[in-house]
Amino acid sequence: AFESNNYLTPQTVTINALQDGDASDEFVTMSLSGASAPVAATVSLSIVDDEIQSIILSTNSATIAEEATSTVDVSLQYAPSVDTTVTIASSNTNVLAVGINTLTVTPANWNLPQTVTFESFNDDDTQDTSAVLVFSSVSINSDALLNVTVTDDDVQSVIVDTTSMSIFEITSGIARVRLA
Repeated sequence: AFESNNYLTPQTVTINALQDGDASDEFVTMSLSGASAPVAATVSLSIVDDEIQSIILSTNSATIAEEATSTVDVSLQYAPSVDTTVTIASSNTNVLAVGINTLTVTPANWNLPQTVTFESFNDDDTQDTSAVLVFSSVSINSDALLNVTVTDDDVQSVIVDTTSMSIFEITSGIARVRLA
């Protein structure tokens, strides 16, 4: 408190920034005044937020069959200060594709899951394949990844270039065989 004998001595005022639930910096103007000092002094405060925005997926991995569809839910960790565009891309479009390429997350819907549908494609081999769906935003520092394994439904079989052949005794015939 200021008294007549210390009014010229600077006194410390502690300003505490409270924790909030978003990832946005805040800007505040604080006014200081008193009964005997009716003219206020102002201090502009910039409160640097400590939350780190991230893209949240309902799962980080999925397994689907060839020519199948599945879904993943997407939201943000914190409320954004402005609309945020999340881009979705497949690491291998021959294996996996998404139904939509972008989502818009707003300050009003940031915590409401938005469903993204993805589908796998058929191939001609018997090997399982994999791809990654990458969820990214220019306003968010790290991507969210969905690792997808596509289980192959093809069965290994033998293919012969002929279905019948006549061979005389003591001679030979040729058939071409391959795996399918």
